[in-house]
Amino acid sequence: MRLSSAPSGEAKAQDPGFVFVHLMGLLGVVFVVITQIRINVMNLYGGSITLSSGFDVVAGFRPGRPWWMFGV
Repeated sequence: MRLSSAPSGEAKAQDPGFVFVHLMGLLGVVFVVITQIRINVMNLYGGSITLSSGFDVVAGFRPGRPWWMFGV
């Protein structure tokens, strides 16, 4: 068992962020950053829909999704 904190070659090969950057260089970095931003924006939007719907049902409070996106 290795006690090193550095990831092994096998662990690096399974990480898509490492693979894209290794194979595509700077374009891979740009691709990974854009993909992460897109995923995080979709998670934020989904959370705002959930909060908006939940507070509307429970408390009748309906400020709208943009307010919840800012609030989150």
